Amino acid sequence: MDCFCNREIHKRLNLKILLDDFSDVSPGNKIKYCRKWIVNFYKLSLFTTLNLVFVFVINYIVGMIYEALGPFSKFKTVNSETQSIYFKTLVFSFLDFALIPILL
Repeated sequence: MDCFCNREIHKRLNLKILLDDFSDVSPGNKIKYCRKWIVNFYKLSLFTTLNLVFVFVINYIVGMIYEALGPFSKFKTVNSETQSIYFKTLVFSFLDFALIPILL
């Protein structure tokens, strides 16, 4: 169904296929396969895009949290504090890029 529905909807712009239930091929069949296919196709596209967006949003928020909590680490120099923040951000970013796609 993927090849047929994709070709009809995206290449030929035939939106009438969304209402077809293929009863000429299988009498009594009331399932609108292309409608189900296009809903699943765009859900998958949406989740893929949201997956990418969530990774960057979470990394940004965690970076802001580390920046805000950095002064409470009681480092003697600002350089040590900055290095600590960068290291924590690097570790979290690595874990985020590794775990978020698996969890979503």
